[in-house]
Amino acid sequence: MIINHIGSEAGFLEGASDVFISKKDTKDYHNNMNGERYLEWFKNVLDKIEDKSVIVVDQAPYHKSRVCYQKLSYINRKIYLSCLPT
Repeated sequence: MIINHIGSEAGFLEGASDVFISKKDTKDYHNNMNGERYLEWFKNVLDKIEDKSVIVVDQAPYHKSRVCYQKLSYINRKIYLSCLPT
């Protein structure tokens, strides 16, 4: 099972979950997620995130895509994307 969600000390953000069953033929969950699916989810949750928020993600390539950073700059809000160190 793959889960994308956003949470904070206030709890999980309503309407921000993306849950789906992963393929059973792979050991690495990154093979079950792709940039298109992540970006679609990302676009849908941006309007739900408060200004001055920081989104922290791991080093998966789709998290750090140029398109995600561009989407943040287009909405002209104070939301920051930060990647965990390797």
